Amino acid sequence: MVNLKYQKAAARHIQMELGSANAKSRKAIAVAVLVLILAIPAGTLTYLYVKMDIPQLQTGKAIPGVNLVETDGKTATLNHLKNGKAVILIFSAECPHCLQMLTVFDSLSRKFGQRLKFVALSVSKPDTTKELVRKGRVSFPVFLGNGQDIRNTFRISVVPTTLFVEKGLILRSEKYGEYDQMAEEKAVEGFIDGK
Repeated sequence: MVNLKYQKAAARHIQMELGSANAKSRKAIAVAVLVLILAIPAGTLTYLYVKMDIPQLQTGKAIPGVNLVETDGKTATLNHLKNGKAVILIFSAECPHCLQMLTVFDSLSRKFGQRLKFVALSVSKPDTTKELVRKGRVSFPVFLGNGQDIRNTFRISVVPTTLFVEKGLILRSEKYGEYDQMAEEKAVEGFIDGK
């Protein structure tokens, strides 16, 4: 009887140890799966860029041309920006970070609009972007284009993306993601001052 009692206790102890080991191995598997989920798209994009020889935008070189449409339906290009410095925001009307950047961009346009041009390129559906503009959220030109064409032309995978271009549409720098008012204002001031 005593021997049976010890055998049951030993069996329970072994089950607890195995359960703990199983939990650890499940966690290890979950971490490995998560790493793969994140690494595969990044690796695939890197491979495609290298294999397909997709050139990245290069600082000091002119940004590529793209066919655009103004929100009122007129065709447009970015050629009107060739004569001076400009800041171009590429955004999606469905992206909360982009909407925050539009607010920041609007404030900067009002503050620095006499010293450089501000424009935005939407990768969203035209109706969504037109509604955003109609609501008066922006005080600068917003252009529409085929979202995938804009992404491919400017070789971006993240919105919002901000391009700082000099005379002749020469790319000076680019920023990815959302920035707060102060950080973006500092970047614009540095761009104006040539820093």
